[in-house]
Amino acid sequence: KQGVTSHEEIKELVDNMPFKSLAIMEAHYCANYCFIPDDYILHNIKVIENIKTVIVQGQHDVICPPRFAEQLHQAFGKKSTLHLVNAGHASSEPAIEAVLKREMEIME
Repeated sequence: KQGVTSHEEIKELVDNMPFKSLAIMEAHYCANYCFIPDDYILHNIKVIENIKTVIVQGQHDVICPPRFAEQLHQAFGKKSTLHLVNAGHASSEPAIEAVLKREMEIME
């Protein structure tokens, strides 16, 4: 037998899901456009443009497509570093996690 197949097994998994409240919060934010207008950060980049920034973006991210990271990087100019890695959306993906760890070590 492979995987979860019965209704009871699925219900048990969902009931014990530690991220259930996170999913509800994320859905609330998405439904409200994260409570900021479109392109708010790009339109207000002057406020933060002098902060050294590292952008880590998965090339295969369908939730936050790479073109948005590229736009942000261009808006920041020389004060930002952009890492496009072979990954999707999650920060727990090995390629993203490796870059995040390396950049955090540099910041220490």
